Amino acid sequence: MARPIAHTQWDTTTELRTGTTSGARVTRGRVELDAPTAHRSYDGRQYDVGRWVSPWVSPGFGLTQLVSSWSATTPGDSWLEVQVRGRAGDGGLSSWDVLGRWTSGDTHTVRTSVSGQSDDLASVNVDTWVASRSTGLASYQVRVLLLRRTGASTASPSLDQVGAMSSRLPSGSVTTSASGPASKAGTVLDVPRYSQMAHRGHYPRWGGGGEAWCSPTSTSMVLGYYDALPDPSTYAWVPAGHTDPWVDEAARSTYDAAYQGTGNWPFNTAYAAPLAGHAFVTRLRSLREAELFIDAGIPLVASISFGSGELTGAPISASNGTPVGDRRLPHQRRRGRQRPGRPDPLGGAAHLRPRPVRERLAPPLRRAGLRDPRRRPPAPRGRPHQLVTACRFHRLTGYSLACRPLRRPTSIGLTGQPGTPARGRTVRLSTRRPRPASGRR
Repeated sequence: MARPIAHTQWDTTTELRTGTTSGARVTRGRVELDAPTAHRSYDGRQYDVGRWVSPWVSPGFGLTQLVSSWSATTPGDSWLEVQVRGRAGDGGLSSWDVLGRWTSGDTHTVRTSVSGQSDDLASVNVDTWVASRSTGLASYQVRVLLLRRTGASTASPSLDQVGAMSSRLPSGSVTTSASGPASKAGTVLDVPRYSQMAHRGHYPRWGGGGEAWCSPTSTSMVLGYYDALPDPSTYAWVPAGHTDPWVDEAARSTYDAAYQGTGNWPFNTAYAAPLAGHAFVTRLRSLREAELFIDAGIPLVASISFGSGELTGAPISASNGTPVGDRRLPHQRRRGRQRPGRPDPLGGAAHLRPRPVRERLAPPLRRAGLRDPRRRPPAPRGRPHQLVTACRFHRLTGYSLACRPLRRPTSIGLTGQPGTPARGRTVRLSTRRPRPASGRR
């Protein structure tokens, strides 16, 4: 049994207006403050508050996990808080749980997750909302608070898009099927190779580099592929001659003060979105779905969890979730079978090279409840999905960047079960770039 997955997103003016607002307004595809009357004290300061609340979403299955992601700008002393609540099949309603407090800078407020909150129907594990009942939850709502320092004359914080990935983890054993022929033979994407280990010991305030910086390094690799790395002025604080200083900037801009690390995936997509144009978190059911993206020219960052001996050739013995780049499709050649290649940010800069992973990923995928179906999943009905570039295959979740329009129309189905029509709303391919934030603050 494959896991049901549904992603719902509010991006356009029309989509955002399906929600309700208080002290905020929807204009030009964004949510901004509008004469807020609510106020809140936080960290010794007073803030004006505006709210946007989504309609109720029913994914069509009992969701057991949810991850929200967003794209926003927060000028000056402003920030946003993303919340979610759920409703059980018997009508029971949970409290609003905080999934993250986010700001693009770190001068006034720090980014932080709020793990715990296990008071009723669900709890929060860093970036993942987890249902407390095995039957899951029937529906959910997302709420976003926009906060700006009371009396401030800076521009309003604004929300460009927000969405949520809901899924239900499968129960019982799952057998990974044999891999089938690739959708396009020999596709290798020119993803730049950066090494997190080149930053080992750097900036302990933001995790200290090395193994702790796998997520921002992978995010930077994907941004580099799209020629969307940050402007040099944003990392001018990094000493001259420093290796790949944009990785340090990414680590600083994704650091989660409560988690004390840079592996909060919604924080990674929120950092990347103003640079790339669009970013959101989702999950994939199989490597077969991953192949569709590489075939379409979209590199992946797959975060995999594996135990000792389960992933041969890995630079570490085990991991609860380490990102590796996947840029090559498996295909047949006369002299042997080629498999997905992964430029691994854990490797040293001189050793970053594609490495075969499909067969090596089989044990972690089986344990994650994923299967590799022989057939491609059906394309969704209606508008095509927003294209994504990353996923997580195990306990946590993964992030995705969709940065450029493709050379040809592409439709990739991510929701519903293989072999059935897509569930929930499909997400259109968006090429609109949000207004970029003006440097670090």
